[in-house]
Amino acid sequence: MDLTCESRTSINYMVTSYFLAYGLAGLFLFSLPDKWGRWKTMAVFGTIHVVCQFTILLVPIYSVRMLAFACMGACQLKNSTSFCWLFDMVESKHKSIVCGCVNSFDMLTLSVISFYFMFVSHDWFALFFMMTVLGALSLVFLLVCVPESPKWLLLR
Repeated sequence: MDLTCESRTSINYMVTSYFLAYGLAGLFLFSLPDKWGRWKTMAVFGTIHVVCQFTILLVPIYSVRMLAFACMGACQLKNSTSFCWLFDMVESKHKSIVCGCVNSFDMLTLSVISFYFMFVSHDWFALFFMMTVLGALSLVFLLVCVPESPKWLLLR
């Protein structure tokens, strides 16, 4: 992010803003999929998330990037909606295995990123761009496939 001249404290503020927004959004927005429906929740939060990723890529201003990281953290409800949808499709006896697989996938993603920066390149742009494009494509795919929440359907 061209942050090599930034202090570690400044970079840590970005990450902290992401996780604070993530936690606050989880506390206050958890019921939106049942109120709005899964499709609308994923469409709104997924779109904002992708826009924030492109903002981080294309706007080289620290304060704008920090705000984009915070917005991305607040948009993680799209992930929770996906996990709930996944758990709806899995039998009870397999839910713990599925949860382990999802967590392993998250760990694998972090491992790939770590190895990329250790052995391939210290340039973040190519990796972040690829992840942004994959995120946008997966959002389009999910919006075509996602079923609505049973609670939302009952309320309608």
